[in-house]
Amino acid sequence: MKRVTAAAQKKTPYKCSVEPYDWFIHSVERCKGCNGHKPFYTARWQKTGKLGSTPAEIVEHIRAVMPHRIIQSPTHPSLAPIQLLSAIEELQCPICFDVLQQPIQLLCDSQVSKQEMQLVSKVVHSMLDASKENCIRIPTGGTPLTLARVTAPKAPVSDLSVRTRKRRVQELQKTRKILSAGPMDSDILLQDEIRALTKEEKQQLLHDAGITVDVQPIHELAMKSMLGIPWYRLRILRRWLKQSGVCLGSERKQRALCKELIGDNLEVELAPFSFKLPNGEEGLRGAAYGYTPNLTSKIVQLLEQNEKEGKLTWHGGIIPNDQIWIKLGGDKGGGLFKMIFQIVNTPKPNSVHNTCVFSCFEADDTVTNLHVALDRFRSEVDHISRMKWRTYTLKLFLTGDLEFLSIMYGLSGASGKQPCLFCLITLDQLGMSVDRRGSCVPCSLDSIILDHQSFIEAGGNLKRAKWYNNCIHDPFFNIPLSQVCIPGLHITQGIFQKLFSLFERACHNLDLKLAMHWKASPMAKSQYDVYSQTLKDLDSALIELEQLNQEAESVQQLATYNAIVAGAVTPIVDELLELAGNCYKRVQVQEEKVKTLRETIQMGFNLEEGPCIKGIESCLTSFGVCRQRYYGGIFVGNHVHKILKPANVDTLCSCVLKATENVPELKLEAVAVHQKFRTILMQFSECHVLYDSTVLTQDDIQHLGQAIKNFFCSFDRDFKGIARTLKMHILEDHMLEWLSMHQAGCGLMGEQGAESIHAKFNSSLRTYSGIKDPVAKLKCILQDHYLSISPHMTSAVPPPKKRKHM
Repeated sequence: MKRVTAAAQKKTPYKCSVEPYDWFIHSVERCKGCNGHKPFYTARWQKTGKLGSTPAEIVEHIRAVMPHRIIQSPTHPSLAPIQLLSAIEELQCPICFDVLQQPIQLLCDSQVSKQEMQLVSKVVHSMLDASKENCIRIPTGGTPLTLARVTAPKAPVSDLSVRTRKRRVQELQKTRKILSAGPMDSDILLQDEIRALTKEEKQQLLHDAGITVDVQPIHELAMKSMLGIPWYRLRILRRWLKQSGVCLGSERKQRALCKELIGDNLEVELAPFSFKLPNGEEGLRGAAYGYTPNLTSKIVQLLEQNEKEGKLTWHGGIIPNDQIWIKLGGDKGGGLFKMIFQIVNTPKPNSVHNTCVFSCFEADDTVTNLHVALDRFRSEVDHISRMKWRTYTLKLFLTGDLEFLSIMYGLSGASGKQPCLFCLITLDQLGMSVDRRGSCVPCSLDSIILDHQSFIEAGGNLKRAKWYNNCIHDPFFNIPLSQVCIPGLHITQGIFQKLFSLFERACHNLDLKLAMHWKASPMAKSQYDVYSQTLKDLDSALIELEQLNQEAESVQQLATYNAIVAGAVTPIVDELLELAGNCYKRVQVQEEKVKTLRETIQMGFNLEEGPCIKGIESCLTSFGVCRQRYYGGIFVGNHVHKILKPANVDTLCSCVLKATENVPELKLEAVAVHQKFRTILMQFSECHVLYDSTVLTQDDIQHLGQAIKNFFCSFDRDFKGIARTLKMHILEDHMLEWLSMHQAGCGLMGEQGAESIHAKFNSSLRTYSGIKDPVAKLKCILQDHYLSISPHMTSAVPPPKKRKHM
């Protein structure tokens, strides 16, 4: 076979000269099928002169003829070029029968030629033109290969026209849809793409793109009401946020939404209220008075909003399925008296966001002022107690502290002969245990009304009120006493304050005895250090005084003896008498010193400067508890809850042991104080945890009954001579009865909501302190309050992020 020279190969055009063949012949120098050349020969052919047919030569020959053979193949006229290319699994020479396995894989592993690139370009363009999605998917035996058309940029994007940039954006959107395998998931890729940017890149992107975040009016109004922001500050905030790309809604839309939520159910005016004049007498003066004209519609509105938000609940069967419980209550705080109602059928009935103020005035909560503010609601409350909402019956309860409840039912209060609202116990019987005095006669709404009528018929003389069970006024509302909530919060505060005062007194007595053993620091100048040093000086002064008296008496007796023996006053006697006179003068001086020291000791020292009292204050600080300095040193409810934790009770009572650990003489007394108060506080803590809970089972009520019995047994044993209080009586005699009747604890039916609303109103008073008109100020406060309690507003407030516990 004649070999073709390189010059002859160059003159031969690279094209098919005859009709296509199904297979090519690689055992000759030139393919008869396409007139193609073998690009090179192996070293084996050069040595032996035999044409080579190694896989590498076959591959190179395939690379030369494959584009033409695939496109022009008559044996596969129905297959598309790409399908035909993928269908070829092997090539076989019809002359020598050499087989090339997986020719496509060998082609892909080797360098791509220009002809192959042209083939791919023609195939891809033809398929893309025929595709409606501007992309094609090539089967590969596994995951198909997806090809999409992307425009090659010829200029920077910043130099392109707006129309061209829009087309590029559309291409990006189509590409993102292809990558997301679904049109709805393409936004997720866009979010991830933006999230991958740095913080500075994100801010710059938003700024350059002019993208702003629009806040919905209801969310902005919720922010305003929850944070107590007045309108003028909201305008300033709107300008600040706009610079950062956050756009708040217009004030007009917010005011319209505010009016829609509140409606016309709010009136604020000046009303005559009673005030104490400088001369001690009472007089009338106008004060701001805000109220809800239609209490029924306000309750119905909040019920419907809570139902729409899915917030109505029956607390696991505590409330009957056909009832809605509503609490009425009142309290004065921050200069404002507030009459409130709460819907108990909510997840957190004592929350400030569930406490609606329907009557408010800036005056004292005297009987006269309460009649001015609440008489308008008397008939409406009676109507509410008998009405139905949907298929539910409304049941009203009354809550508040003991003073407020006594006024609501016309009693003279805790100072009367019959101080208790729930029974006819007298002040003399109040200090006795149940075993000594027996059970008390219960009261009822009807009995109070009858006693008041008898009191009026007898002339209404307050001096004779004790004969009519102190019922000196007509009840404000016709709510049965069985629906008057036990004031658990005030009972806890009152009993704990009494026990804590007794503990302080015992610690002070230890401090008095500890003063004799106290070693003061040279730099210390406290009253207790002075007191301790004075006690030591008095002890030394008394010893010295006794010695001086003995010395003076001895000298006097010696002078008398010498005078009797000598029968006359001799010079020795004169000297002895002069010495005795000097001794008596020294005794007088020492007596004056002792008198001064005793007066200093009688003055005492500040209570909080004693070592034991300092230990108590240190413990309270470690608990995060502080006293109300301007309210008699009492504790708020949350602080009482903290102190009554068992671990904190142990720490608090152990302070007396630490203060006296270096004084063996006082160790036994300190241990006795520690054990006595630790026992009584632990027992009261057990009672408090049970009756202050939300739900109580019958077992819990029995457990509480035993805990109350143990508490009063310890109190009578360890605190003999200490009188019981009215709050102790209510805990012992009426707590179990009320809990057994309703199966709901003071944590659900207590007065915490009326107490906690004061802080919210005090904050609003500071916010609107610039408004001089008291009517306008109170109206702004009540508007913010009504917005903050709307379920639509509370649902718009984002919940706090939960902390991760390590």
